Amino acid sequence: MIGFRLRTDQLLYDTYNSKMWCAAYIMNDGCSDDGFEYFRNWVISRGKDVYDKAKENPDTLISQKENGEDEMFDFESFWYVALEAFTKKTGKNLYDFIDYEHFKTTEGNYPQFEFDWKEEHPESMKKLCPQLFERFWN
Repeated sequence: MIGFRLRTDQLLYDTYNSKMWCAAYIMNDGCSDDGFEYFRNWVISRGKDVYDKAKENPDTLISQKENGEDEMFDFESFWYVALEAFTKKTGKNLYDFIDYEHFKTTEGNYPQFEFDWKEEHPESMKKLCPQLFERFWN
């Protein structure tokens, strides 16, 4: 359970970038900081193949939208699976068993980046994620 949580944190860390945020913004018609976290949890929950492709090019997430489906692309509760399972199994807090001196892929340590797109310039989003933009942008 600890390993699952650490791996999830690593996967979230590895997709914390401007292009992935652009995909989240387009697919969810806007995206806050928390919304971006939940979006990346959704991407992880789709499986290794979808995650790996999206990490390289978030526009590939177009494959996850079925026609006629109207949903938000987020999965907040996925992030809590290991925490809740650990507490139910041990009665303890999982965080007490993580050595943050060695595992620095937590939310407070995300890399800094500058957005290479702007919501007020939709063409900048279209350039990064043309398929998603075509399908989802109003």
